Amino acid sequence: MYNIYKITIQALVGFVLLIFSSVRTILAQSGKDDAAIRANLQAQAVAWNNADLDRFMSYYLHSDQLKFVSKNGVQYGWQLLYERYQKNYSGKEGMGQLRFEVIDNERLAAKVFQTIGKWELKRQTKDGTEEILGGYFTLIWRKIKGKWLIVADHTS
Repeated sequence: MYNIYKITIQALVGFVLLIFSSVRTILAQSGKDDAAIRANLQAQAVAWNNADLDRFMSYYLHSDQLKFVSKNGVQYGWQLLYERYQKNYSGKEGMGQLRFEVIDNERLAAKVFQTIGKWELKRQTKDGTEEILGGYFTLIWRKIKGKWLIVADHTS
């Protein structure tokens, strides 16, 4: 009888250690993914501030499945978003200086994160005055082929 209890306790301890190890691995990976997404946002801001729209857009899923939501409604597709940015923020002056602030970055699934944050854009208007725009965003990131890409963007 003693051997059965000993084996049961050993199995239970082994199971607890296995779970603890798995949780540590998941938390470590979550931290790496969080850092990667934050680095992507920083790289996007740098690209924007250098008037490099192509680089800025490289962090979005290049697909008709991309969703962009604003006060004007829902828009689908990478190309339409690219053209919208070209129209509304043309050239270095039109793009100005962009800054992001992450409020929350949360894993929703193994390969899905949600980022909530603030954005601020400073630029010169055509009459030479400084204009400051800003608002909030929610981004849904999906890890595709080892790269974190924005699959949905709700910006206000």
